[in-house]
Amino acid sequence: MIYTLTTLTRKDKRTWGYYTTEGEALKAVGNNVGNMMDVIYDYLVIEECSPGVIPTVSKESWFVWSDKRGYWVAIDKPSWTTGTINWAMG
Repeated sequence: MIYTLTTLTRKDKRTWGYYTTEGEALKAVGNNVGNMMDVIYDYLVIEECSPGVIPTVSKESWFVWSDKRGYWVAIDKPSWTTGTINWAMG
C-alpha cells in the first residue's frame, strides 16, 4: 500500500507525494511538510491505495487547514466530495 497526500479546493488539486506507511503520511501532515497549504489549498486527503493501474482506495483521512491554529485539522469527509475517490491518481 501507499499513502498519497493531495491538497485541494473545490476547483483545483495537487498531489504532493506519497509514503509507504500511514504513520509517515500523518507525520508529514502534522508537520505541514513542504508547506502543503501553499496559501490556496483548504483541504488535504490521505488515501490508502493499492498498487497497480487505477488503484483502489481503501481508506481516506481528511483534513482542513485552520488559519487560526496554523495547522491541518482532521475532519469527516466533506459532503461535496461524496462519490469521488482516488484524488491523487484518478
